[in-house]
Amino acid sequence: LLSGLKAIPKAQRPQRILMTRLDRTGRGLGLEPMAAFAEIYRLGVSIFTREDGELSISRASDTLKPFLRILTGALENEARSDKWKAVHARRRAEGLHIGKVPFGCILIDGKATPYEPEARVVREIFAKAAQGWGYTRLARWAREQMPTKRMSDGTDRPFLWSPSSVKS
Repeated sequence: LLSGLKAIPKAQRPQRILMTRLDRTGRGLGLEPMAAFAEIYRLGVSIFTREDGELSISRASDTLKPFLRILTGALENEARSDKWKAVHARRRAEGLHIGKVPFGCILIDGKATPYEPEARVVREIFAKAAQGWGYTRLARWAREQMPTKRMSDGTDRPFLWSPSSVKS
């Protein structure tokens, strides 16, 4: 944002920047956003938030509100991060799966378990990739081999394979 504002001639710079909420900038120590805000104001641009409206910083005491919002956001981010690290550590210690379940697996008692016939297709994709098959060829082959997927409404839908889905 700063480099973009600096690249615009002063007469053409926007008067305001809209931010949803200041507390979302509270990453790291909280000093970087305050330094960025000061630079934005030096460039003649003001900050407007949906939560607080126009942030007028004309006196030293005016910096208190944005700083507290940023600091609060940083503290919330730290607490959220610590909570998820503890959850992941507990799940790891219990041998449970963490994250998105890979295609070809289902969760049984919290553990990723191969699910046929999808797992067979995944194993064959890896084998063919090891033989030098490209993503487009693998996607075409998977579309031909894969059985339909049963939807929640009871209908069957073919799996849509693309080179990017094979790559990921």
